[in-house]
Order: sequence, then C-alpha cells, then structure tokens
Amino acid sequence: VLKCEYAVCGEIVNITQRLQQELQENPGSLSFDEILHCNIGNPQSLSQQPITFSRESELSRYLIKFLEEQLVLIVTV
Repeated sequence: VLKCEYAVCGEIVNITQRLQQELQENPGSLSFDEILHCNIGNPQSLSQQPITFSRESELSRYLIKFLEEQLVLIVTV
C-alpha cells in the first residue's frame, strides 16, 4: 500500500459539522453544548477504555504463526 486515506463521510457527518459550526458561532443556541463523535468507532470519546486485550490477543496469534514460519525457514536453510 503506497497511499491510503480514511474518510468518514455521509449525512451524519454533514449534520454534525453544521451543528458544530452552530455551537462555535452561537454558543447556547442549541439544547446541548458538546458533540461526541461516536459514529466512527472511537470509544475513548465516551471515556471508555480501548479494547487492547482483544487486539493484543489477536496480534499474538499472528505473531506466533509468523515466528513459527521464520523458524521453519531458518531450520530448512
């Protein structure tokens, strides 16, 4: 992969941007004063801990397989 971009787009994002602009230009104009962006899979924005255990567990499966393959290469060479 030489170049990769991740863009969250769609109607929800468009509405959120308009509301964010309204909050900045006219504080108190809406019934809320903060927008939490939880549509993009970021649990930290809601004060949740990251899911490191499941990520690390999954990584260890691939790491073990990778190391086993490297060991086979070393032994057979």
